[in-house]
Amino acid sequence: MDYVDLYSLYGKKWRYASKGRYALYHILKYSNIKGKILIPVYVCETVLIPLRLLNIEPIFYDINLDDLNANISSIERIGKQYDISAVLVVSMYGNPADYESLETICKKNNWFMIDDGAQAMGAKFNGRYVGTFGDAGFYSFSPGKPTAGPMGAFYWMSEMCSSIHYTRHKWLHKLFYYEFYINRVKIYDNVSVLLRKLLSLLVLFTNKVFDIKEDGIEDFEQPILSHICAKSLGKYMIVKNKIRNNIIQSIEIPGMRFLKAKRGKENAYKLVIIAKEKLLAQKLIKFLNKNGIYARSGYSMLTCDFALLPNAAQIDGCVVEIPLECSVRKKNFLIKILKKFRYCINE
Repeated sequence: MDYVDLYSLYGKKWRYASKGRYALYHILKYSNIKGKILIPVYVCETVLIPLRLLNIEPIFYDINLDDLNANISSIERIGKQYDISAVLVVSMYGNPADYESLETICKKNNWFMIDDGAQAMGAKFNGRYVGTFGDAGFYSFSPGKPTAGPMGAFYWMSEMCSSIHYTRHKWLHKLFYYEFYINRVKIYDNVSVLLRKLLSLLVLFTNKVFDIKEDGIEDFEQPILSHICAKSLGKYMIVKNKIRNNIIQSIEIPGMRFLKAKRGKENAYKLVIIAKEKLLAQKLIKFLNKNGIYARSGYSMLTCDFALLPNAAQIDGCVVEIPLECSVRKKNFLIKILKKFRYCINE
C-alpha cells in the first residue's frame, strides 16, 4: 500500500487544514461552538490557539494514571460544574481512549464531542478507528506524530459547512516541506548546518507572520500526505507496536513504569516512561541523551491549578518520551542503555 485516499478514509468525508490546530479551529467555528469546552490538562498546548481565536474558554479535566487518557469521572464531575458546550477527547501516544463511555456521557449531556486523533491515526477501539468517534474529528501531520510530515491536517464534522473560502500560500507550503525534508528526512546526510538552521528560522518566522489558518491544500501535498498515511498505517505500525512491546517485556526500572495501551489496538510511535519523581525523569533524559538516544520530557500541564486534577499533579514533569524506529538494532541498543541506567540508579 503506497497511497491512501484521504478524502474517503474510514468512511468519513474529510477536509484539509494547514495544521491540526486549524482543523480544530474549523470544527469549532463551523459547528458554532461557543462558551466553554472541556479539554484534557495533559496535551499539546497548541490546542489552546483556536480557543483563543474563537474566544472559547477551556475547562481542564483530569487524566488516568495508567494510560494518560480521559478520566471519565473527572469529565462527569467537572462538566456538571460548568455550562459546557463541547468536549475534546485525545488518545494519548497512540493508545485509544474509552470512547464507549465518552460517547455515552456526551450524548447524555448534549455535549459536542471532538475526537482528536492526531496522535493515534490507525489505532482502533471496538473495531472503529480513533478520530472517527463523536460529532467531529481530525488528524494532523507533523514531526513527533505517527503521521510525521511537514504540515497539514484533515478533519470531518457531522454537519459540514457547504462552502469555505480558502486562502493560498503555496511558497510557504513548499518552504515547510523543504525544511522538513532537510532537517528530518535527510537528518543523517551531509547537509550544511547553516542551511539547516536558516530553514528552521524561516519556518519559525513565517509561522508568526503569515496567517495560514484558512489555507487549502496544494497539488504537490496530496501525494506526500497520502504516502505518509500509507506508511504509517502499514507494516511500520505493526513493527513499532512489536518493538515497543518487546522493550516493555525486556526490562523493568525501579521507580518507573512503561505506558501501555489499556484497550483497543494501539499505534505505538513512542516509548513513554513515567517516573515516580521529576528528578528521576530528568536523570533518565540526561542519561539517554548522553548515550546517543534522543529523549525529551512530556507535555507541560495546561494549568497549575490541580485542585480538581489529582492525577495530573502526580505525573507533572514525570513523563519521558522516546521516539520509536523500525530498527531491531536500535531497539536492542535502547534496551542496553536502559539496563545500564537501571544498574546506575541501583548502585
